[in-house]
Amino acid sequence: MAASGKEAMVWVRILEEGVFRFDASEAARAAAGPSLSFAVPRRREEPRAGGDRPAIVPVCEVVGDVQRVVVED
Repeated sequence: MAASGKEAMVWVRILEEGVFRFDASEAARAAAGPSLSFAVPRRREEPRAGGDRPAIVPVCEVVGDVQRVVVED
């Protein structure tokens, strides 16, 4: 997990335009296990080219072993 405190989550474009992966940090992304949410799990790991950006970037707050994601517009 990220260090204690609030940090904007890191993001990467995946799959198709408008689809992004968010992680608490680059280290958290590297440590993440496989996802069962994808029919082909490695597609979550394959960034794609493009110029689109997320409209909102969530904030990750870590306190001890508790991680909370805050999404505000």
